[in-house]
Amino acid sequence: MFIEHLGSLIYRSLWSEMLDDRKFYFPTSSEEPSTQAAAGPFRVFQLRKWRPVGLDASVVMDKDQPFVGEQSPRIELDPATPHGIQESGLALANGKRYTGYIVLRGTGGAKVNGALIGGKAANDRQILSFSALPATSSASALRGNRRSGK
Repeated sequence: MFIEHLGSLIYRSLWSEMLDDRKFYFPTSSEEPSTQAAAGPFRVFQLRKWRPVGLDASVVMDKDQPFVGEQSPRIELDPATPHGIQESGLALANGKRYTGYIVLRGTGGAKVNGALIGGKAANDRQILSFSALPATSSASALRGNRRSGK
C-alpha cells in the first residue's frame, strides 16, 4: 500500500512515535517553534520541540560528544534550581501503560527525576526518581513503565 505523509496525518495519528524530535535535531530553546509547510499548500503543521526547564542557558546543545545525530542536550546542573528539558502536547489515554527510555551521561552522583504530567493537579502526574548516576559509568539506560492516570 501507499500513503502520502499529508502533514500531520502520519506524524500525529499513524506514526507510533509520540515525540516529534526524539533525536534532538532541533536546538532546545524556549523560542516558539517555526511553522513548516508539508506536502502541499494546504497542509501546515507545527512541530513540538523540546524546551528548557528553567533558563535557556541551562541547556546547551553538545556537538562534541552527542549520543545520536549531530547534537544532544547537555543540562547544566544547579542544586538550588531544577533544570531539564520538556516536550508538551502529547496525547495520553486514561489507564493506558506507556513505556519510555532515557539514556543519561553525566557526573557521578547526579540525581535525575522524570515526570509524565497529564494535567495541572498534583495527582495528574507521575514522577520517576532515578538513583544517583554511578561514578564509574559514563552512560546509563533507564526504562520506565507508567500508567497514565489522566
